[in-house]
Amino acid sequence: MTYFRTADLFVQDLGAQVRLFATHHFWKVDQKCFVVRVSMLQADTERLLHADTGDATWKTIFESTPCVPLDTTGPLLHFGGIQIGGRLALLSPTELLVAVGDHEHDGANAPELYPQDDATSYGKTILINLVDFSHQQFSKGHRKPTGIVH
Repeated sequence: MTYFRTADLFVQDLGAQVRLFATHHFWKVDQKCFVVRVSMLQADTERLLHADTGDATWKTIFESTPCVPLDTTGPLLHFGGIQIGGRLALLSPTELLVAVGDHEHDGANAPELYPQDDATSYGKTILINLVDFSHQQFSKGHRKPTGIVH
């Protein structure tokens, strides 16, 4: 899959600790569909500077909905994954924004119009609470959000 990728990396300096955030596609083998995830690694700053994560592990803090299947009935001619968006920015020390692209589910390239559908995460900017990892829609109607600035 050409466009399954990591879209953005972001570092939050917490002094003795550091948080690494990564936005990426994730293929759900059992469901035969993909999502966009935000994964987080929180580790000791000094250890991480020496490429040692200690016992820290990556944690999924956001996963887009719905899980989007690929049409595998014929040759896969096109995948809209280049429209991932995925840019990350802190709104505050406890709030992270992630821009999620529509993956060409825009009503023209696919029948779904995800950017205007409040039941989906695609075509939205999502606000993630870094205390309890809850999330909510921050803005909608985006096609391919490739930049985000606070």
